[in-house]
Amino acid sequence: MNRKSFFVAVLLSLTLLCGCASYYYLFHQQKNSRTLAKELNYRILTKSLLKYKKIWNEAPADFSCGEWKKLVDVDLNFFRNNPDYFECFLAKGRVLVRFNGKKYYVYAVKKQNGLHYRIVTKATSENSLTPSYGVEVELRVAGRKKDSLRVIFEDTFHETYLPQRKYGIGPFVTSGDLNWDNFGQSILIDKYQVTYRDIVEWKYNSTDRKQTNSIDIPKSKKQWAKPAIGLSTLQMNQYCQFRGKELLQSHIYDAATFHPVDLDNDRPLKVVRGPYSWTFRRKNIFEHIDQFNLKLCTRFFVADCRGNAPYELYDTHSSSWIGMYQIQGGNMEAVRNVLDKKNNLILSSFYFDYKSPWHELGLRGKWNGEGIGYNSFDWSIGKKSYPPLGEFPNFKVGFRCMRYLDVP
Repeated sequence: MNRKSFFVAVLLSLTLLCGCASYYYLFHQQKNSRTLAKELNYRILTKSLLKYKKIWNEAPADFSCGEWKKLVDVDLNFFRNNPDYFECFLAKGRVLVRFNGKKYYVYAVKKQNGLHYRIVTKATSENSLTPSYGVEVELRVAGRKKDSLRVIFEDTFHETYLPQRKYGIGPFVTSGDLNWDNFGQSILIDKYQVTYRDIVEWKYNSTDRKQTNSIDIPKSKKQWAKPAIGLSTLQMNQYCQFRGKELLQSHIYDAATFHPVDLDNDRPLKVVRGPYSWTFRRKNIFEHIDQFNLKLCTRFFVADCRGNAPYELYDTHSSSWIGMYQIQGGNMEAVRNVLDKKNNLILSSFYFDYKSPWHELGLRGKWNGEGIGYNSFDWSIGKKSYPPLGEFPNFKVGFRCMRYLDVP
C-alpha cells in the first residue's frame, strides 16, 4: 500500500469512528432526555393526585357542579365517592400543578363511553388487587401526551365495618335468646340504602338488560339521591352481585343496629338489647308519651314527621352504633333472612306512627318480594295486625348490600 492510500484509509476510519461516536452520543442524549421527561411527567401526575383525591373523597362544598349542587334536602355526604359528581369535575377542566417554579396542567382522558372514567369492580375483574368498587381514570400532562398515569380511586366511604363480637338475633328474650358471633369474619355493610344513582350506574354497565330495563328511574337527577324503590328482591340481589356483594342479611342488620351494653366486652354472657338504635335500655320510651317531639324526626322519621319536617337524604343523624344510617323510620327495608325466609322486611318506616311496635329493632314483616300494593305485605305480629297509618296507593321498599371481606 502506498503512502497516499494509507492516509485515505486512516482518514476514512477516523471519519467512521467519529460518526459512530456522534451517533452513540446523540442516541443516549435522546434516551436520557426521554427518561428525564418521563420522570418529570410522572412527578407532575402524582402531585396532581392530591387534588383529585380531595374531590373524590371529600366533595368540597366550594366546588359547584351543575344540577348536582341544586339537590334539595340532600346532605353533602351524597357527593363523596360519587362517580357522577367526580365526572363533573373531570370534564370541567384541568388541575394546576406547580413544579420547580413552573406551571403544568393535568387533565383526565375521555374514554370511549364518553366519560372520563370507567367503573371497576372486583366482581368483574381478573386482577385480585382490584378494589371492591372504584373508578379508573387516565391522567395526562397537557402538552406532554406521550405519558399517562392510570389511577383507580377506590370507594372507601360507603361501607362500615361490623366489629367482631357476640350478637343477638331479634328482640331480646330472657329465655331461649338467640345469639351468634362473627369472630374470624370481616363484614362490611352499606352505610346507606341503595340510591337511584346507583341503579342508573348498574343499568348502564349491566349486560342483562332484561332485569334492568323494567326499573323506573326518575328523569331528573334531583331525584337520584333518593333510595331506590320499586325493585323486586331478585333485582336487589342482582344489583348487589354487580357490586360484588349480597343483600343484607337480617341478623347482620340486627348486629349493626342494636347498641351493645358494654362495648369493651365482646363476649357478654347475655346480649341485652333495647328497641331503639340509640340506646341499649330495654324500656319503650314512647309508651307513655302523648305527643311526638318533631325534633326527633332527624333520627326517627315516622308518620308523625310527614308534612311537618324535611326528610333529608344521606343524613347522618339516624345512625347506628357502627355508623349505618337510614334506620328506624324512612323507607321500609328488604333483608335476607337465613333463618326464616318469609320474614324478610324491616317495616319501621314513615307509614307508622311513633307508637307502632314495628319500630322496635329485631321485628320483621313479610313481603312477597315483588308487589308494592297493600296486599303484598303482611302487617301482623302474631295474631294481631298493625297496619300502616293512612291509605297509600303503594309502598316504598329500599335495600342495602353487604359483603364478607377476604382476609388472607
